Amino acid sequence: MDIASHIIISALLWLPVWFISENWLFATLFFLAGWLIDADHYLFYVLETGNFYIDEAYHYFNDSCRTNTLLLFHSMEVICFIWVLGLIINNIYILAVAGGFTIHLISDAINDKRYYGGVRRMSLA
Repeated sequence: MDIASHIIISALLWLPVWFISENWLFATLFFLAGWLIDADHYLFYVLETGNFYIDEAYHYFNDSCRTNTLLLFHSMEVICFIWVLGLIINNIYILAVAGGFTIHLISDAINDKRYYGGVRRMSLA
């Protein structure tokens, strides 16, 4: 899914999250995590190609349907770790990030299934 779609989904969820939490920082972290998780796409691109051009990194993933590429922040283990960490130390801001990451992964999975016939790899194993 493209970054614009993730920003739109996160923005649409910002208001209900803010309304429920009554905490603008919590809602804003949820919003930012919903699309900044894609920083791992850029990191992978830089490590793979040695190129730092953001525009080329965008096309590198969107033009080539890289469904088997492992992206660190898109792994279930990392998401579960963030959820557990937030619950153990009782930090709502870590939970906001976990929630944003989770919404991002759900929307990616729906998009991958719809357009590519399957869900991209989401595990470090």
